[in-house]
Amino acid sequence: MRTDGYSADWWLPAQQPPADGSLDTEWDVLSREQPPAASRVARLPLTHGERDMVSYALREADKFAASARAWQLRGNRLYTGQIIAAAMVPVLIALIGNFGSDGADQLLQICAIGLSICGTLCGAVESVYAFRARGQVRYNHAERMHNLFNSYATLSGALFDPNCADPADSSTEVFIPDISAIPRAMLRAHLLHLDELDARQEGQAIARAGRHSGQNFKVFCAAFNRLQDQCRQAAYVDVPGVRQGRVGAFDAATGGAYDTQGRARVAVPLSGARWDARMPRAF
Repeated sequence: MRTDGYSADWWLPAQQPPADGSLDTEWDVLSREQPPAASRVARLPLTHGERDMVSYALREADKFAASARAWQLRGNRLYTGQIIAAAMVPVLIALIGNFGSDGADQLLQICAIGLSICGTLCGAVESVYAFRARGQVRYNHAERMHNLFNSYATLSGALFDPNCADPADSSTEVFIPDISAIPRAMLRAHLLHLDELDARQEGQAIARAGRHSGQNFKVFCAAFNRLQDQCRQAAYVDVPGVRQGRVGAFDAATGGAYDTQGRARVAVPLSGARWDARMPRAF
């Protein structure tokens, strides 16, 4: 058997953190940076590993929100510079020749040319990189991450509450096809099969109800991982919908999303968390 760490039969045993506190966990960092959020996480019945993952999710959401605000501020500065240049250039041109001095006229011309160049550069950079639109999209994703944590903390919404009705399924219209040609024995067998599926799903929902640890934690990890990927994709310049400032509506309680064309997408929980072993990345 190989013992170099690449064999499927070889693994490191779980290690407890040192008692002297020389290694900071995600929970320790969250406790120092955000005491109110850390107190909410502390009240959840989670294992130490799950608590670290939830703390990591909250810290990542705040990092995305901070970078989004920085992008918006950069875009606002560029837009403000463009407006100031566009307003000042005509005024400076109109003042040329009113002072009766060649030096003053040359100074006004130089200022007008400089402002025109600066305004054109500001407009070009903002139109290409769309800092304001991309920052707004990323900030909305960060808000969805916080809403997801709120739903997980209270075990509410369609993701964590089996008794919660999906607002997207509010239509009362029912289409009943013609099933008269199907043999009744086959229909009875199918109905029995559906009853068995409903009973199995109800039993799983009862087992999950009221528990933060276990399956609900995996659902939280999967939904957060999906939002994290979408937020990172919003960092690219040529993302569809970012240049137009279109932001799809998202309901973190239901785990659903609507794309820029209005088509509904439902977040399907994955089998487990895949972001726990991945290093944080920032753009």
